[in-house]
Amino acid sequence: MPLAKFIAALVGLLVVLSMIVRPAPNTREKIYFAAMKGDLRNLITAQEAFFSDSARYAISLQELGDSTRFWTTPGVTVSITEATDRLFRARARHSDLTPPGGCEIAAGFEKEMGDIPDNGEPICKPDRKRRSWIFVWEL
Repeated sequence: MPLAKFIAALVGLLVVLSMIVRPAPNTREKIYFAAMKGDLRNLITAQEAFFSDSARYAISLQELGDSTRFWTTPGVTVSITEATDRLFRARARHSDLTPPGGCEIAAGFEKEMGDIPDNGEPICKPDRKRRSWIFVWEL
């Protein structure tokens, strides 16, 4: 009987500890954001290849076609939000991010960029509530 109580107490303690201590809650999110950034950087390469042939940026991923060899990471959705003969903007989302966050990128000729601070550099926004590193609290 004392052994059964000890085992029950040990299991209870492990359950409580598993609820309190969370191993690196942001690790997966960092991987998802890295995948989105990588896909957006690859989109720049594909758009530049398209631009060299067409003297304009593609307005959709379908227009880029297989000739540019642009594929996204599984779970990442990339959409071109604006494209002209001088610049393009795109957005990436990951299906496993909850709540959804995303990355955006803009690239083109410097004079056309205007309010965009980083030409060709992805800007990511987690779009989530702040969490502490040990206790998961929604603030």
